[in-house]
Parts: sequence; structure tokens; C-alpha cells
Amino acid sequence: MKSPNALNAYFTSKALQRINLTKKELEEAKKLIGLFEHDNRVNFQKIREELFGLLEITTANNELNRFVGIINKKAEEAGIPFKCYITGDEKTEAAERWVWFEGTIAMPNAQTNDLNGLEKKTGGKIIEQKAYYGDSTEKVVVILTFNLHEKDAMINKFLPISYNVPSAYPGEIDGLNLGEHGGFRVVLLHCPGQGSTISQQRAYSAWNSWKPVAVCSVGIGYGAIPKKEKEDGEKRKEEGEQNIGDVLISEPKSRIIYTKINRVI
Repeated sequence: MKSPNALNAYFTSKALQRINLTKKELEEAKKLIGLFEHDNRVNFQKIREELFGLLEITTANNELNRFVGIINKKAEEAGIPFKCYITGDEKTEAAERWVWFEGTIAMPNAQTNDLNGLEKKTGGKIIEQKAYYGDSTEKVVVILTFNLHEKDAMINKFLPISYNVPSAYPGEIDGLNLGEHGGFRVVLLHCPGQGSTISQQRAYSAWNSWKPVAVCSVGIGYGAIPKKEKEDGEKRKEEGEQNIGDVLISEPKSRIIYTKINRVI
């Protein structure tokens, strides 16, 4: 079964560079990545034909399991949430077995050293200029949704007439055209799952498709500080708190780990 959180070739390659693989192991991993299909996984039959030559199925199974074990062990030792998966029992036909990678994408903090010292270097003479929106004359804003409630809410908000179904907006990955608003073409891109991996891969695809000026994720803002209530039930706004409708700009994201913690008395 296809996994919505399977990393694409680019992010898999970046993750492999963060673990302590030998030069030979990294070269073998890159060959494996080179066999990825459009859904970011590779068929075991293809691996056997391309990487293991004429080895018997049992031997090829052992070699693949050995290699996957090395990657997963070194990722665990490095403390990096990154893992290689194989579907199906070893007795299953090779054509029905798949290999893919999952993990949290490492998004480094933006380095703004040059910008921070710009005012000093120019003696305070900063020249204002318009932002560069790419070569396209159309400025695009992409909205990401993660469940059908969010998707329907966005369509109803931008296209309130029920029969006005949004048309496809083609690119590397198709989005839904929500029309032009405030001088921007608004494109809705729905994610087939939740989590930082799929959202970042969708944002990556959106950039390759349309070079948007902004990518906004729609959701409940899990983890945001809610309004506090007074004893009489009246809500009050305090510094650092959020309202529904606020735009939150996050630092690099990480997965939420759902764990039940028992209270110790």
C-alpha cells in the first residue's frame, strides 16, 4: 500500500547525508534512490534486476534486508527520525513488494547574517524596492489543506456559489483554481495526509509548479496559545495569544509524537 508520508528522492538523499554511512553505503543508497517511481517508492523486482543482477531471490532478499538494517540502525544511532520500510513477506512475489523511506524533514533556520548587517554596511541608507515574484506575470498564493472539512471550507469561502466547482490549475502537481483575489491567483492544494513530511513535500511541489509568493497552511493551529477566560466567562486577549484567523509564521516544524503519559502520584 502506498504511504502518503514516503519521502521523495531529494529529501531521502538529504536525510541519508545526515547519518554516518560509509562512502560505499551512500553510493549504494543513491543507486536505490535513482530507482524511485512517481509515488516515491521502488519495486523490489526492479531493485533485484538493477542492483543485484542475477542473484537468487533468497540471496537478494538477504542483501536488501542487510542494507535496510544498516540504514535504520545508523539513523537510530544518530538520533534522526528516518527509516526505510519494506512491504510484504519475503515469500511474496517480488513484483508485489515495495521499498520506501519515511522521516522528518530537517528544515534549517534561515541564515540572515548578511541582512542583519546590511544597515550598518550601507550607513543606514536602505533603498526600498518591490519584491521579485519570479518571471511569471501572475502572482500565485497557495493554500494547503489537510482534511476534507478544511478543503470544503476554503472552496466555500472563495467560491460561495455551490455550483461553481473550481477547475484544475496544472503544474508539477494539479491544484484547484480558486480565482483571483486582491491581485493574486489563489490555488488550493489538498494534502492526502497529515504531518510535516507530506506538507513540506506538497509545498516543494507547489514551488516547482507555480513559484508562489506565499504558501499558507490552513488548520486549527494545534499548539497555539488560546484565549484565557476570566471567572465570569469573558475572554481576554493577552500578548502572545492567538485568535482564529490569525496568520502564524512558524519556525522549522517537527512531527507531533502522540504519547499517553500517565500521571505519577
